Amino acid sequence: MRSFLSVTLVSTFLCFCSVNAATWIVDQSGSGDATTIQEGIDLASHGDTVLVNPGTYSDRIRFDAPWGERVANFVMKAGVSVISADGPAETVIDGVGPAPYNVFVPQNVEPDCLLEGFTLRGSLTGVYVYKSSPTIRGNLFKHHRFEAVQMREASPHIISNTVAWVGEYGIRGHMYSTPVVRRNIVVNGGYAGIYCPYPGTVVECNNAHGNGVDFLDCGDDPTNFSEDPLFCDLHMGDYRLDVASPCTPEHSPTGCGLIGAFASGCGVVAVDEAPIVTPTNYLTYVLPNPFAGLVRIGYATPEGVPFTLGVYDIAGRELRSFRPSSSTGAVTWDGTTAGGMAAAVGTYYIRLRVGEKSETTRVVLMR
Repeated sequence: MRSFLSVTLVSTFLCFCSVNAATWIVDQSGSGDATTIQEGIDLASHGDTVLVNPGTYSDRIRFDAPWGERVANFVMKAGVSVISADGPAETVIDGVGPAPYNVFVPQNVEPDCLLEGFTLRGSLTGVYVYKSSPTIRGNLFKHHRFEAVQMREASPHIISNTVAWVGEYGIRGHMYSTPVVRRNIVVNGGYAGIYCPYPGTVVECNNAHGNGVDFLDCGDDPTNFSEDPLFCDLHMGDYRLDVASPCTPEHSPTGCGLIGAFASGCGVVAVDEAPIVTPTNYLTYVLPNPFAGLVRIGYATPEGVPFTLGVYDIAGRELRSFRPSSSTGAVTWDGTTAGGMAAAVGTYYIRLRVGEKSETTRVVLMR
């Protein structure tokens, strides 16, 4: 179901401009607007978001790439973001078959168009970007025969992804491409973890480890490093981080914050340290979710115990903080930062800290 009405104007040059952006729901059960991701993209207009509910999506389409007919799970569209509702652990794009690409990004897709929160697996190439600059954020890429992300004459923003078990390259700058590559983990690539041969490429705060070559032609930015990321269980597919991981905000290089697509979820916490996430049920509701405009965050904490409530981005940076006077109640977040700037469309985390305990949940901001 669309979250609000979309009215679209079409010019003689086939430029689409949404008067009101809409959210199109993809659900395999048939309870949304579409049952496949491509159907949702085809419904969407410039400025819209396609929100994908949990499931494993293995549909394939044939399309005309500049170099001939190809197969992909779906093809993105200029002006349209594709975001999972519940993150990469719950929402899988399956290219086993193989589909040459999980996702193909054609020309003129800009940085405000997101591909966020999926597991992409089993294709020859996870995402192929052609003459575009989308933001590829918060995804897990695994078991690709060639590359996780490949590009041609493109400048994508590749942010906070986890890449594992690829045949050749994790992230491959190619054919005069100048990507922005930040806060990614790339492990166990056959040839190179991150390859960035062209001037103008930005490569910062990445951990590439156990690849044939971890960083190839990427310069020497001191925030890049090659250390075991300490996944909770790499071989069982648990890509959450141990609390001692060099990729957690507490241990990553200064200014980097969380590196990779997953926060910590295992390990021993020292007695004098607060756990990163401890289930408490102090957060009673976050509604509506996804939201556009305002979201209400309900809480119920023990009487007399100090607590704080904050909104964080995917890199672990605090956008807003709330310090309510009552131990039970609700606060409203209007989708802005502490400085009053509108936050970008995407996934955020609500974190409630009560004494030495904390609880975190996801919320998706639409426009």
